[in-house]
Amino acid sequence: MSDSADSDTDENATARTSLLGGNDTSTPSKNPARTDRDDVRRHAKFASARAPSFPKLDYKPSYHLGILLSLHLSTFWLLDSLKDPILTLTTGIEHQPTAKIYSIAFTLLTTCIYNLFQTWNRNKLFHALLYMYSGLFLFISAVGPTSSVLMGYLNFLLTESYGSLITAHFWGFCNAHLSHQDSFYPIIIGMAQIGAILGGFGASGGDDISRRYFVGGCLGPISVSIMLYIYESKYSVTVEGSSGGEKQDVWRGLKLIRQEPYLHLVFLLSTVYEVTLTVLDYLLKLLSIRKYSSDTGVSVSSLTTFLGGYAAFVNLLSFLLSVFVFERLLRRLGFKMALTVYPCLLVFVTLLTFTSPSLWLVFVSMGLLKSLAYSVNDPLKELLYGVTTTEVKFGCKSWIDVLGSRIAKGVGSMLTGSAGGDERKLVQQAALPCLVAGILLAGASVRVGEMREEMGSRKVGEAAEGSEGDLEYEVELVGGGDDKDDKDDKDDKDDNIEENKTEELLAV
Repeated sequence: MSDSADSDTDENATARTSLLGGNDTSTPSKNPARTDRDDVRRHAKFASARAPSFPKLDYKPSYHLGILLSLHLSTFWLLDSLKDPILTLTTGIEHQPTAKIYSIAFTLLTTCIYNLFQTWNRNKLFHALLYMYSGLFLFISAVGPTSSVLMGYLNFLLTESYGSLITAHFWGFCNAHLSHQDSFYPIIIGMAQIGAILGGFGASGGDDISRRYFVGGCLGPISVSIMLYIYESKYSVTVEGSSGGEKQDVWRGLKLIRQEPYLHLVFLLSTVYEVTLTVLDYLLKLLSIRKYSSDTGVSVSSLTTFLGGYAAFVNLLSFLLSVFVFERLLRRLGFKMALTVYPCLLVFVTLLTFTSPSLWLVFVSMGLLKSLAYSVNDPLKELLYGVTTTEVKFGCKSWIDVLGSRIAKGVGSMLTGSAGGDERKLVQQAALPCLVAGILLAGASVRVGEMREEMGSRKVGEAAEGSEGDLEYEVELVGGGDDKDDKDDKDDKDDNIEENKTEELLAV
């Protein structure tokens, strides 16, 4: 019996040695354990010799960009936390839906002006936007943000457009010159949330709004511009504008969105959830104002402290999710399945909140949904632009993130405005539309993930063969005929298959 077992062990060792390139006629080792160790060493050496060497990623730019975005978000969240108290003091919170609808027209105007300068160097355009907003906020600070109804509305519109336009341009700037975004974005977003937390705390406490408004609105954009100068000089980063000739088509981004089905889905994924968030945000403001109101009126100090604490809670949770959850979620589920996480949670939380609305339930629900939007949904949405051209990353992205987001918030504001400040009526009227928005978002996330996998080597925004439309593209014809093109395409596909196999092997 033991002789038979020894014979089987020797035969297996001989077979393993043969498979690894050894001599079939060699005498097997008398020690099977040592043979196994030798085989493992030989196999590891063979695999390391065949595996390609990849360059080590330099994460320093991601830390600098994280600081830059942190400065921007600290400014935005300070202004955003003061926005509704200022509007409440000047006009009343019941005017918030009207102000959000006005912001659609205001954002359309700013987006059109922004797209007129798409031929500019992106770095210079970034600085110009920052100094423009700093000057406008300085004007409001000098006049007094709570001095009149006009200042209340103007502050509301500028804060909304500042958060949308500067954030969209920042991510377009990152997408245009960074590779390996899936590795860099968790670091950038995690660091950025620290600034957002500080901005929320900065808005808390005290009745003196003007001083905090000056620090956030005037000095904040200037600090972002200074950090951008440091980043440009250290890494020699320059992103050129689109080559559209002397006359720039303002509507070119919209035409691209209209022509590309992929961008239709990106548009839905980037905007539809804002309908639900707008309704829940207004419900939170109504419940908080009712809690902190008395016979003498609304306590501004208590309201700003509550909203500042809410902003800090949202961004602290977002920081934890971006650092400890996002990358693990992406690795475990894969990109396509990770896209469906936020829509599913949106539907669940919407049903839970509208079933029994209370201040602290809405507080936690909004905190969870907003933090997931910042830490999970937004990074995944930015990765969708990885298969697009530079023109799409700036021209189309500005329309999607800035104007599209305003339109979705406008739809939510129509629902909140029709309720007339009545919480119960708001829940009854908005529950079904919010649920439909969540289901639509889930369907779009599934389909856009499939399209991204099927994209191949073509980038969204490039001229497609046989495409028709108003856009004009320059096509360079190379001699050799269709056979040569087909052969090149086949070689590219084979190379992609080999690269995918190599990456899967390294991952295992």
